[in-house]
Amino acid sequence: MTKKLFKDKSQEIKKKKQILISQGTHKKLDDLETRAEKQGVSFPLDEHIEDAIKKLIRLAESQLAEIEASRKQTLSLDRSERNPTA
Repeated sequence: MTKKLFKDKSQEIKKKKQILISQGTHKKLDDLETRAEKQGVSFPLDEHIEDAIKKLIRLAESQLAEIEASRKQTLSLDRSERNPTA
């Protein structure tokens, strides 16, 4: 099932947040919100941003874990080359 991107206006909870976005993105967002308002729905941007950030965090954590594992393996190999046991 696809997540609904719009909500009834009566369910909207407004919170002010400040984020930096390009002018083009800002204009597109304003246009989208105006069109949605005319249809009696709202676009809960904060929820969508939070969902996207959560996905980004999971991806970043996974990639960072790979980097850390690779570095540990490299350090382990470097030590074994400097101190051969046999």
